[in-house]
Amino acid sequence: VAESPLIPCGEWVIFESKPATGYLPSEERQVALIDANTTETLTFAFQNRPTEVVLTKTDLTTGAPVPGATIEIYDTDGNVVFTDVTSETGQVHAFRLPADAHYTFRETLSPNGHALNPDTFSFEILPDGTVSGVTDFTDDVSRIRVLKIDAVTKKPLAGVSFGLYTQSGEQLQVQKTNSEGIAEFIVEQGT
Repeated sequence: VAESPLIPCGEWVIFESKPATGYLPSEERQVALIDANTTETLTFAFQNRPTEVVLTKTDLTTGAPVPGATIEIYDTDGNVVFTDVTSETGQVHAFRLPADAHYTFRETLSPNGHALNPDTFSFEILPDGTVSGVTDFTDDVSRIRVLKIDAVTKKPLAGVSFGLYTQSGEQLQVQKTNSEGIAEFIVEQGT
């Protein structure tokens, strides 16, 4: 609030020139009428909405929301500026992050039965509060790696077949070891 006895008579438009950090600019404009008879203090109220970013985690196979995933958001210096756990809708809502800035986020802890997504994603909050970039992500796939080596030479063995089976004996996949002696099975949630 600024007071000045030097405001000349007339019609003045009052608006917010810069919002508080983490808030969207108010679009409101109010008019002040000042004449020779104005003796009272004119008071104006403006409301600002906070910035909001919604991040959503879904299941890779079913597309269903994944509750219980811990998400961290980082500023450009790598500082954690927000941490939360996804709700039943698979979402976290980050409020009051400064606009006109870039951020990264990642999942730091996944709930039981879901693979941690190791990727780091980025988004930007534009000056008008619009969010641009990645805000939806999914589980990573689970991987099972088998290393086959020669017992005497300790060198990797290529071309050896391994099977992945359910507990009841149903074969799900067969993979052969590569030149490094590794066979990799990729297992999606629910498999």
